[in-house]
Amino acid sequence: MIDFEKAPITIYELKGKLFLPLLQANKFIDDEIIYQDDSCTIRFKGKALTQLHRDILDIVIFFGDKSIEQKLKDNVPFRAFSLYSILKQLGHKSKRNSKWLRNKINEIRDATITYTNKKSNEIYQFSIVKVFKNSSKLNSYIMSFDDRYFEYSKTQLSISYKNLVDEIISLKYPATKAVIRYILTHSDKFNIGIDNMLKKVGVTGSQRNFEKIRNNVLSELKEHGNKFNIKLIKKTKDKRKISDYSLKYKRDKNVFIQSPKK
Repeated sequence: MIDFEKAPITIYELKGKLFLPLLQANKFIDDEIIYQDDSCTIRFKGKALTQLHRDILDIVIFFGDKSIEQKLKDNVPFRAFSLYSILKQLGHKSKRNSKWLRNKINEIRDATITYTNKKSNEIYQFSIVKVFKNSSKLNSYIMSFDDRYFEYSKTQLSISYKNLVDEIISLKYPATKAVIRYILTHSDKFNIGIDNMLKKVGVTGSQRNFEKIRNNVLSELKEHGNKFNIKLIKKTKDKRKISDYSLKYKRDKNVFIQSPKK
């Protein structure tokens, strides 16, 4: 439990295209591979999750009331919270739109993730959220995290960026949020071209759509990138060319990364 409190989000949640660079996605993903590298394969089944779902999870994990954990025997993290407080922190127009928020959290709960370690052939299948319900006893909503997810998280690099959550949520474009969350997972210096970065977080579509998203992300990073220790570096002097920008990152002091226990 202590480890989860220090760094409650696994690196692959932010790098593995689990939360798409969109505000909404109506498609259903049927046990498809969403990420793989030399060490692992990640499959996903459920309604596609977006950066909005990640915003909601971040608020619950980092700002929800965790005092309930001390009263329970289950060795998994719990959070208590009000839907109103989440809607307020999200900056949602209607603070009373609880049905919409419940639906979003249910989508997170209903999603299934399968992680396969290619080296050890170890497989973890889990949902991030196990229980989400209204507790009349506590007069609040409660969320518990899947014990299988908790066991999986013990084997992974994990991260905390609590002090940056509000800054991320306040950003306008979901692709910018996805880029920043991806970059924050790096424990050392990191440098990458803008087009390559967008592809890594799952930006797809026509060339015109890609260019529009690139323009939006660059514009937002020019204004807010310094808050996350991210700098834009232009490789050429051609002002008309914007695909030659690269993103340079040096570990932010507000980010804590934890290695798994051996």
